[in-house]
Amino acid sequence: MSLELFVLAIAVINVVVVLEFVRRRKLAESFALLWSGVAVGGMLLVVLRPLIDRFSKLVGVEAGTSVVFSLGILFLVIVSMYLSVHITALEDKVESLAEELAMMRGIRRPESGSTGHGAPDALGTTTDDGRDHDIGGSAEVPPEHI
Repeated sequence: MSLELFVLAIAVINVVVVLEFVRRRKLAESFALLWSGVAVGGMLLVVLRPLIDRFSKLVGVEAGTSVVFSLGILFLVIVSMYLSVHITALEDKVESLAEELAMMRGIRRPESGSTGHGAPDALGTTTDDGRDHDIGGSAEVPPEHI
């Protein structure tokens, strides 16, 4: 009986933590639904333990906990895959937004073949005092303005 109480306590703590994260806007609602579902699943495990034990005997597994752990591992693999896809989409958005912001601010990438101060590059774009100037009209923004 102590295992059931432990799982029930963990499920209740999970619900409280999820609600607190949503209240503080640290967790999106879509993820809150996922983790609330995990908590509800934990509560169902407590109530349906005899049914899980019968199901495990039916499929040829000695202990119901083995079935629960196997399903838990499968769930974690699915969640990891979903989060990987979500992170990839966010990385693409960040890259696109950074490029758009750079274009809006007129920031250009440094040339890879920079010749250094005082020496003209292929277009002869240095001033008499050795400072490079921009022919195209868009100036680089100093770091303090970024």
